[in-house]
Amino acid sequence: NNIHGLLNILQSQMRPPNRDSKPSPDRFHFAVDHCFPIKGQGTVLTGTCLSGSARPNDMVEFPTLATQKKVKGLQMFRRKANVVQQGDRAGICVSNFDAKLMERGIIA
Repeated sequence: NNIHGLLNILQSQMRPPNRDSKPSPDRFHFAVDHCFPIKGQGTVLTGTCLSGSARPNDMVEFPTLATQKKVKGLQMFRRKANVVQQGDRAGICVSNFDAKLMERGIIA
């Protein structure tokens, strides 16, 4: 009984996070926590979307490496995703990218 009361109080007090009302790829920033290769697929970058949004086939830029790559696929919690937006934890798969070039950083 006490657990249900606590859950009701928490649910009544919690509000969804403020996100960009119009996510756009123009303002996409993604903080990369980890980068690793998957044979036959490409390189997966895991991290958090800081702003904007990304979809498969979008181009993302690696500012520190002065290169751009196409997003091959997106996953959130081991499930395929069509879009990632501000606040989402995700994995972004890109092809033809050497995982040794980047362990942590920002992509835009």
